[in-house]
Amino acid sequence: MGRYYHGDIEGKFWFGVQDSRDPANFGGKETPIVDPGWEDPDTGETYPGGEVIGSHFLFETEDLPDIQKGLDHALGILGANKEKIDKFFEGRDSYNDNLLCDYLELVDETNGIGEKEAMILTKAYLMLYARWELGMKIKECVERTGKCDFEADWY
Repeated sequence: MGRYYHGDIEGKFWFGVQDSRDPANFGGKETPIVDPGWEDPDTGETYPGGEVIGSHFLFETEDLPDIQKGLDHALGILGANKEKIDKFFEGRDSYNDNLLCDYLELVDETNGIGEKEAMILTKAYLMLYARWELGMKIKECVERTGKCDFEADWY
């Protein structure tokens, strides 16, 4: 169960963290994948489809500057927290937001960052971290093959 992307790169979108349209943050071309509908072979009942169920993404060499811009944006906000999050996930099979928030030591009452604000920052950093990882996969694929072509599930 989950939302996956598959094609030249493969993986799973981070549950509760990463949007299925996250690759659009790196430029490229996105086209919708529309459910064509289907017929139940047992009853003959027809289901019309027409709903958008995913996206097709295509990145090519000319998209490398936009891919890099997206990576730089994510890293610019993550700052030193990128390395901290890398270390946090080393050897871990699971996590929760509270563990990561404590690990990042974001609470700083003197600067107005209480526990609530620290948790909001933690979730934002996780989103950008997941985005950065996906962007690196896209970039490495384009650099290696000249393109990165994949589909992303919405549901």
